[in-house]
Amino acid sequence: MRIARRNSGNSSHPTLRNRLAAVGASAAVAVGALAVAAQAYAADAVEVGSIAALSGYLASYDGNFLDGLKLAVKLINSEKAVGARTLDLHIMDGASNATTGVTATNQLLNQFGVAILLNGASSATSVGIYPIVADASVPFITLSQLPPNHKWAFLSTTDFSRVMQLEIEFTTVHLKAKKIGIIYNLTPAAQKATQTLTELAPKSGLQVVTTQGVDVNATDFTPQMAAFKDAQVDAVLDFMTGPAHILEAKAAATVGLKATLVMGLDDTATFRQASAAYAESYISAIPVQVYPDIADPAQKAAVGSFLDAYKKAGLNPAGVQAAASGWDAAHMLAAVVQKSGAVSGEALRGAMENLDYQGAVTRWQFTPDDHTGQARSEALQMAKFVDGAMKVMFRPGGK
Repeated sequence: MRIARRNSGNSSHPTLRNRLAAVGASAAVAVGALAVAAQAYAADAVEVGSIAALSGYLASYDGNFLDGLKLAVKLINSEKAVGARTLDLHIMDGASNATTGVTATNQLLNQFGVAILLNGASSATSVGIYPIVADASVPFITLSQLPPNHKWAFLSTTDFSRVMQLEIEFTTVHLKAKKIGIIYNLTPAAQKATQTLTELAPKSGLQVVTTQGVDVNATDFTPQMAAFKDAQVDAVLDFMTGPAHILEAKAAATVGLKATLVMGLDDTATFRQASAAYAESYISAIPVQVYPDIADPAQKAAVGSFLDAYKKAGLNPAGVQAAASGWDAAHMLAAVVQKSGAVSGEALRGAMENLDYQGAVTRWQFTPDDHTGQARSEALQMAKFVDGAMKVMFRPGGK
């Protein structure tokens, strides 16, 4: 401050005025250069948002998803997989419910200007945010199932239609069951899947005796499992994720159910606990959960690369199921940006519709008519814990 006062007192001197002018001009050039550099940096970043459950009933499942997502983004940026661009990831808590998910989405759009969302497993959130992201022309890749309107939505998980096909085939061919019950979480995707399964099952000779819906925050499934016992079902098929599978298994043991539990998608750690509670439990497993027992060489190589990176990062080995979806979501985005150069809006959405990418979950082949990416691929099998290890018990086609 003393220097400033001294210079102010002599500013009428011509030579000093010229020097100050030169300094000012140099400072302006420097500031301008910094501004250009900042703009260039911003232009090189693809702003990516993620709505995932850091709290609520999906927190554990989405936590694994985020492990895979963050690991993939870190590697993509370090390996310059999208050239000079980087993926700038912003994560917000969706709290396992649609209301919070909508609020978080608005914040990501307005505060960070995200160009794409790579979201967690809440199907209610996917339904709730869809009008917002569609209006903003922001595509999203999701670990949940697709919302009814899904022009701007793409999957990073196994489509429930594939799960249904596997469960029905396994139940009829392997279990030779006739009477089944269905239990499901009260979420949009699970309710829709239950309705579809109820319509499809009779075509395969299965009688749906009863269906039981449970709130996502329920902590006691004994009434539902008792209903299945009373109905004398041969098998119980489900559409649930997370702790619900453990509650289902414990309740089955409590009521003395004499039926097989045929479970949908879930992480290995959850299924291990469910299997310990009720031994006659099976899960719809993706390739990462049964590695190296994978027949397709390309699929096996992709899974191996993911698991190597995952293990090297010191992440939870039991969380690979959801983590693989996070890993694939980021790599799908990187592949689209690298190939098409599209980074936002309709151009990015259109490029997603032409993506053909071998991921850890499956080979993703999206088209304008198929945003599941799985119409021409199959990477799902029924597995069970045998002697402490996940073992493939049945593959589509009765293998």
